[in-house]
Amino acid sequence: LVSNNPPVIAGGLLFVVEENGLCAYKLEDGTQSWCFDALEMITISGAEGSNIYVYGSDPVTGTVTVVTLDLATGEELGRLDLGRTSEQSFACSPVNDGNVYCAIDETLTTADLTNNVIEWSKDIDGHGMAPVMMKDTLIVRSDQTIYSMNTTNGEVNWNINLPVENDIQPLIFDGKVIVSGGED
Repeated sequence: LVSNNPPVIAGGLLFVVEENGLCAYKLEDGTQSWCFDALEMITISGAEGSNIYVYGSDPVTGTVTVVTLDLATGEELGRLDLGRTSEQSFACSPVNDGNVYCAIDETLTTADLTNNVIEWSKDIDGHGMAPVMMKDTLIVRSDQTIYSMNTTNGEVNWNINLPVENDIQPLIFDGKVIVSGGED
């Protein structure tokens, strides 16, 4: 197993990121059903309907790419190159209604995976972490700022500068944004 990449269960399968890519195992007997290895640094973005979504770095171009796979067969159904290479880090939100939000270094990009198009991109003031969703609001954490953004157009609703830089991911609980931080 690859650390920082929790397994996902969907459609009677267990999806695990291993050294050789994403592999699907049948829950009934543990046999391997299929593997996908066409991305580097692959991460599961989630499952929705009959699809599973993964993102990673394209081994040829180096750009961050999101791939839609059929849950049952692993067949590639769609591929969207987000048009950016990552110098330091990238992370995407779970897929929500066919949309995914990706922080690639100091840029936030949203993609409509149903139509395979980039909807918008916005610069942020530092390296972003995986965005989290709350209704029509996207919460994004950069090095020292938390942004609340409109999911439709990326407009900033508000932002808060944090006194200490850290790499702790914000979370949503009971309709509130929870952020932890402090000096080591």
